Amino acid sequence: MVAITVILAAVIGTFVLGLGDSLGDSAPQASYTIDDVDATNNGTIEVTKTGGQDIAFSDLRVVVDDGGNTSEIDLATLPTPNGENWRTADTAVITDDGAVTVNIRGESTTGTGYLDIYAGNEVTVTIVHKQSGTTIAELSATA
Repeated sequence: MVAITVILAAVIGTFVLGLGDSLGDSAPQASYTIDDVDATNNGTIEVTKTGGQDIAFSDLRVVVDDGGNTSEIDLATLPTPNGENWRTADTAVITDDGAVTVNIRGESTTGTGYLDIYAGNEVTVTIVHKQSGTTIAELSATA
């Protein structure tokens, strides 16, 4: 009886102190690769999800750094009539034609800032799970 009371008190204490709220905010597991960085026409970066859990676009933010400029793209603003998850084998094409744009499965959204991708510079793409603040993937490649 004492053991049950102690366990019950610990569980209730966890939620009362707010620790239970963060239990559901763990980041999903997924893997990505940069398939191509093309320095022509203001630059294009192709990022493919290669495995792991399907992740809702609304849960993701993509940060692109070209070594001098940074752009953030909130995938929650991506129209999703072709599905609402970034699935394995989906490729995101990131371009900068005056505005940084991400295109996945024919749907596009625009981010902040601009990029200046030129031959020889390193580009870093970071995929962040917004709810937990955890970096799911950080990828680098040279244009």
